[in-house]
Amino acid sequence: MSPDPLPDPFKDLDPAQTVRVLPRHLAGPGPAQPETIWPFPFEDGWHLHQGIEGMVFAISPSARLWTRFAPKPEERSQGTWTIGMNHVAFGSRAWEITFDATTPAEVLLDVHTELLDLYLEDRYSDQDRLFEDTTAAQEVYTPLLTRGWGHTIKTDGTQTFLTPEGLGGVHHRYDTTGSDGLSWRAWGGSPSEPYWRARFSAGAPPCSLRPSPPHWSPPNRCIGR
Repeated sequence: MSPDPLPDPFKDLDPAQTVRVLPRHLAGPGPAQPETIWPFPFEDGWHLHQGIEGMVFAISPSARLWTRFAPKPEERSQGTWTIGMNHVAFGSRAWEITFDATTPAEVLLDVHTELLDLYLEDRYSDQDRLFEDTTAAQEVYTPLLTRGWGHTIKTDGTQTFLTPEGLGGVHHRYDTTGSDGLSWRAWGGSPSEPYWRARFSAGAPPCSLRPSPPHWSPPNRCIGR
């Protein structure tokens, strides 16, 4: 007589119940709400603007660093989170980072927090890391290798890092000669049909891609919530 099958822990979940989902990059988008993504001190000169069709902007006091959320629920990506840095206020763009709206909220919060830290460092010092970040590329991918990610390198000036289960990756163009302007790409899910994608133009601070510390623990929530 075969033993009774184990009960499905995800069956008949209460709407208010949450579960812990790992790995983090497959945890689903979570709440796509600016107040949970943007750590900016709006009481200290940051500006919040509401655009058309649900678009929301946040702009730094210098009007050089900005970010926006443009929801498009009819698309697979559900819209985009875009971060940009201008050479001068409202001037030409120095670099841009774009995330699908399906990107886990924790990843978005990490990147915005890292860039806010750089902004504050630059504001109160003579540094300019938002334009000239000295973070070496190996600081981004060394933690991946120490956690068992695979690594392939090509003679076309690109290298790719894949998670052990193959459901996530980081692509780096270390030779920008003749490139499409993208320096880094990251995704969660299958490379051919990812759940979410992130794209970093040349000039974007490499430190914004650094993984969270190994002790970091994501909040409890269900896939897709």
